[in-house]
Amino acid sequence: MWVDSVTDWLAKLSIEPTALTQLIVALSLIAIAAIVTHFILHHLVRRIMVRLAGSAQHIWNRALFEKQLFKRLSFIVQALIVQVQAQHWLEPGSVSLLLINSLTQLWILIFSVLVLFVILDVLLELSQYNRATRELPLRGIFQGIKLSATLLAAVIAISILIGKSPLILFSGLGAMTAVLLLVFKDPLMGWWLVYSCLPIRCYLWVTGWK
Repeated sequence: MWVDSVTDWLAKLSIEPTALTQLIVALSLIAIAAIVTHFILHHLVRRIMVRLAGSAQHIWNRALFEKQLFKRLSFIVQALIVQVQAQHWLEPGSVSLLLINSLTQLWILIFSVLVLFVILDVLLELSQYNRATRELPLRGIFQGIKLSATLLAAVIAISILIGKSPLILFSGLGAMTAVLLLVFKDPLMGWWLVYSCLPIRCYLWVTGWK
């Protein structure tokens, strides 16, 4: 058990193993793990990724570093490691464990949304190099996805803070969904019209009609 390990270690150092000292030691171990993980990801692994990205296409190089995709993914990994360490070193059901779990869940949620934003930006940039996708209203569609992801993340964040299931909050989102469809009806209709006209335009191009 973690309590026995910490107690034995404190006894060897001639420190009285009280609940406070055990908590301080556990938090210190978690902090050390977080610092070591940060150093490994943002210094060692990043250098390796920079070298590998040097031979990759320019767009993926920009996605990893200029758009900070790798940095945001690294923060997600750090939060996961902190969460695992907290569950290992802290007493189950303790206030400190619940607090760290809530904070790391919020951290992972925020940076997951930011990763999604970067991926959408990269896909939008890639679409400009293709004639078929260049004419699609992807910018409006991706903006709708970003807004929906932000609202979804906000609902999940609130559920984490209040300790309730997000399904309870989702039950009241019917009106919000209707508003979103009303706001983004023009980009969606434009995308549908362009997509439905693509076969006709291909036929006219093949047959030589103008």
